[in-house]
Amino acid sequence: MRLSGRFSTARSMAEPQYRAANRVAAGYCNDSTFLLNKRTGRYYRLDDVGGELWALLRRSPSLTAREIVQELSTIYEVAPQDIAGDVAQLIATLVGYAVIELESMPRRP
Repeated sequence: MRLSGRFSTARSMAEPQYRAANRVAAGYCNDSTFLLNKRTGRYYRLDDVGGELWALLRRSPSLTAREIVQELSTIYEVAPQDIAGDVAQLIATLVGYAVIELESMPRRP
């Protein structure tokens, strides 16, 4: 799958940008994505939507939550406002698991 190319090059400085953490290995089985945090040894299973979010972050250096919502709304043909809350919650969870991180955070091996 390709990104739609609609991402704005002029992002607001106040808008956080997220990226996939380097310390994470991913595997795929059926409709699930499995993430392994190599530093903690913990793994996590994402459903198809979470897997799409992960794939977006792996293909792009960083994305804002708004860009992620826009891309997922296009993929799943839903209105951005209908998924924005769920996406924000998923992003917060994945940041808490240290599998994605804020762009301003230093990269760790």
